[in-house]
Amino acid sequence: MSRYSRALVAALLTATALANSGMVGCRQQSDTPVVSTVPPAEERSGLTALQRGQVRGEALAYAKAGWAAWQRNDLAAIERYFGSDLYERFRALDAQYKQEGRTRIHAFEIKSFDVMDLNATGTQAIANVYFNDLSYYVDKSGARTSPTHKYLSAQLTLDRQPDGGWKIVRMLTAKEVMN
Repeated sequence: MSRYSRALVAALLTATALANSGMVGCRQQSDTPVVSTVPPAEERSGLTALQRGQVRGEALAYAKAGWAAWQRNDLAAIERYFGSDLYERFRALDAQYKQEGRTRIHAFEIKSFDVMDLNATGTQAIANVYFNDLSYYVDKSGARTSPTHKYLSAQLTLDRQPDGGWKIVRMLTAKEVMN
C-alpha cells in the first residue's frame, strides 16, 4: 500500500471514530437522534406538481399575449394585460411619440420566452424574454431609423388577480445581454 493510500485510510478511520463517538468539533452531542423531514411541495404550497405546471402554462400564455399586445402597440389590449401603472406609462409614451410626429414599431426576433420562477402558492410568476431587437421609428415623412439589432432581455412579473386571471405588473429590460 502506498504512503498516500495509508494516509487516506488513517484519515477515514479517524473521521469515522470521531463521528461514532458523538463528538463533533468540541461539543458533546446528545444521544437523541434528530430527524428532519421536508414536507412534499403540495403541503408547503397547496399545489401539486401537476397544478404548478398548469399555473406556469397559464402564466406563460398570458405573458406572451401581453408581449404581443405591447409589440403591436395596441393600447386597448395593453390595458387588459398590463397593470394600470404600466398601462399609463405606455399610454403617455405613445402620446409623446404622436406629439413628436413619430411612431415606434416594435419588431423582435424572440430567442427564448419562458416562465423562470413561480412562487409557492402560484400567485406570482416571472417570465424572461431574450430577443434580437429589430425595432425602429417612423417619422411624419415615412422615413425609418435603422434597428439596433442588439440582443436584449426583458423580465415580466405577473400577479394572479382576484378573478383568477393575470396582470403583468412589472417589466424590466436590460440594455444588452451577454451571450
